[in-house]
Amino acid sequence: MAVVASTGLSHLVIRGSDVDRALAWYEAVLGFEVLWNGHAPTPDRTRSIMGLIGEGTLALELLLAADGKRHDIQTLGVAGLSLTVPDIAAAVAAYDAAGYGQGTRVFEAEDWKVAFLFDPDGNVVELVEQPQGLPSIAAFAPTLRARRDATP
Repeated sequence: MAVVASTGLSHLVIRGSDVDRALAWYEAVLGFEVLWNGHAPTPDRTRSIMGLIGEGTLALELLLAADGKRHDIQTLGVAGLSLTVPDIAAAVAAYDAAGYGQGTRVFEAEDWKVAFLFDPDGNVVELVEQPQGLPSIAAFAPTLRARRDATP
């Protein structure tokens, strides 16, 4: 039995050095819909913007980083935001054509395809074309479990 029984994901938080600049990127690239814009309910009242992406399926908070240092892929903590897309080639082509990327690579995994985008602070936004049109890796879990259990 779990010590903390959660019922699901509430939202993801991305820290950045300029939340207004991040907002412009997330609006243009991912269709971020602002639900709330102000200060987080934290002791330091950090600047925060809460909204939706993924056609309203995921809540995302943009939060001002206290020291303004850029994030890198080797930093401890959340390594990035991973989003399912129906056609990764089309998504990458649109991203590059809009001027946000140049020659963004698509990587083939065993069952899915991935590409990595970077917001203005270098936070990773991973695009994933899931196998069989599934909405998430969690939905693919039965297949992955069966493979795991079949491996000696």
